[in-house]
Amino acid sequence: MKVLGIVIANLLLAMPLYAQKDPHVGYIFPAGGQRGTTVTATVGGQYLQGVDAGYVSGDGIEVRIVKHIKPIPNNVLNMLRQKQRELTKQVREKELTDEQAIEQFIEFAKSKKQPDLTPEKFKELDAAIRDPKRQENAQLEEQVIVEFSIDSGASLEPRELRLRTPKGLTNPVVFQVSQYPEYVESKEDDALEQVLLKAKLPLVINGQILPGDVDSYRFRLRKRTQLVAKVEARSLIPYLADAVPGWFQATLSLQDINGAEGAYSDDDAFDPDPLIQLNIPQTAEYVLEIHDAIYRGREDFVYRITVGEVPRVQSIFPLGCHAGESITLHLTGWNLEQGEVPFDAGQLSAGELPFTSTQNARQTNPRPLVVGELPEALEVEPNNTSEEANLLTLPVVVNGQITAPADLDCFAFQGTKGDQLVAEVTARRIGSPLDSILKLQAPDGTMVAANDDFEDRGAGLTTHQADSLISFTLLQDGEHTLSLGDAQGRGGVNFGYRLRVSHPQPDFALRVVPSSLSAVVGTKVPITVYALRKDGFDGAIKLALHDLPEGFQLSSEEIPADVDKVELTLRVPKQPTKDPRKLLLEGTAELEGQPITHQAIPADDQMQAFLYRHLTPAKECLIMVRDRAGKK
Repeated sequence: MKVLGIVIANLLLAMPLYAQKDPHVGYIFPAGGQRGTTVTATVGGQYLQGVDAGYVSGDGIEVRIVKHIKPIPNNVLNMLRQKQRELTKQVREKELTDEQAIEQFIEFAKSKKQPDLTPEKFKELDAAIRDPKRQENAQLEEQVIVEFSIDSGASLEPRELRLRTPKGLTNPVVFQVSQYPEYVESKEDDALEQVLLKAKLPLVINGQILPGDVDSYRFRLRKRTQLVAKVEARSLIPYLADAVPGWFQATLSLQDINGAEGAYSDDDAFDPDPLIQLNIPQTAEYVLEIHDAIYRGREDFVYRITVGEVPRVQSIFPLGCHAGESITLHLTGWNLEQGEVPFDAGQLSAGELPFTSTQNARQTNPRPLVVGELPEALEVEPNNTSEEANLLTLPVVVNGQITAPADLDCFAFQGTKGDQLVAEVTARRIGSPLDSILKLQAPDGTMVAANDDFEDRGAGLTTHQADSLISFTLLQDGEHTLSLGDAQGRGGVNFGYRLRVSHPQPDFALRVVPSSLSAVVGTKVPITVYALRKDGFDGAIKLALHDLPEGFQLSSEEIPADVDKVELTLRVPKQPTKDPRKLLLEGTAELEGQPITHQAIPADDQMQAFLYRHLTPAKECLIMVRDRAGKK
């Protein structure tokens, strides 16, 4: 009963979003395109009437709204069906010619506010509506046809699309830019047992999964091809509020033409999107098959599969470096021309960035890389016991690997009774499959502290918070030992980590929610600012807006001490904005007598599987100010 109560409470929290009839986007299909091409896509959502513009984050993409398609009301649908039956009978009895029947149907459709609806189009539409696979969902019932013109030099990265309507901006949805040719599943493909792909690999396959769907693609592969097939599904739509486990859980398999399975995957380590990597045993035709793990489906079960002999980086080591340093990164993966590449952090500030490498004239997938401010060191094997422990000089960040199952890495440091210290593992949050467990022993061998997982609300896309953190006060003088391993006893070269051992480094990060804001001129719009406090920081944080015209004003410019979340209002000017403006919010606090400023990261408070909530990061926060008539 307690769980049911929580579920109902969360559903009630979610209801105002739709009760307010805010424009909402649920999916885009196809969810990307090759640079240097023009792509026509369908955006599904709700309350999109009057949509007239689209905005994509970053440079190099122009958006054009082609048309808005609103579902036909049921009473009109029934009248059209009746009219079609009457006209068909009149044609059969030779009372009307085919041309006359078509003309009369078009005129009747126009009278019911359905322009350009021919009998053939209606027949196709009605068949889709009657499709037993179709599941009615009001949040996806409207469609907007959008055209993307992607520059040949557009950067290869995920973008965010928002649509503009008279009622405001929609939430963002992911649109990918790729370097490979793309294939888009068609309606005709649904009738085929297998789709024969004639285009040369590498290729990006775009599709949708409806209930019970199994999409199969056939192509020829040569012996010794180092095949990589990577799905993007959960990465396109991170969370579904009304589905368990909270996303489209794809499974991927590769079979030969006789049905013998060569490879199967339903994940990529802790990433729910499947990955297949296979050395093709013989030249033949193969079939790549994708479906939902329990054969669910609907329009927002969208996927992209990058398939071919493409370069893929599975891990990098070390996972970071000190700002100002130059290091050599060791790469593991498939189809890599270079296993070691230089990385220069000479001009970089501290923070996390996506690292990519050019291999065989193609850009690899990005991997997270951290640039830090503390001194750095490399773990040295053997260090499996306290007697073999690496000796650390604090403060330090150690870059290490749990290289084999049951591997244990030990580190020793000199401490003084009363010292306050923090030991923190960063691994899962930056793409490592490590599920760390961290333990601290005193000089006499007694256990001082231990931790398996701690929650970092800033890691909004991580559902299994698997990194460890312990904060402790030393009770003895002498040599203390930290031991770090994998809680599940696994290991490998990709099980990298960064271990920080230092005195507390008080700090904070900010999240501003939501990432799309709309308001009528001269009014207020609610926003929520989260303070993610670190290492015991509990001070007040001053807030300030930047690069916005006069007339934007926060109801409060401070997050009080010891407060983790404030609900504010943002007053907007009395004049509408021609286009959405970026909302840049900064927070400043006094840390050890010095002012520290951080920019708030845009985010959306998203529900997963009826129950869980996550602060999902966005690339930018946009605000649109419209006049009282709903015009921009």
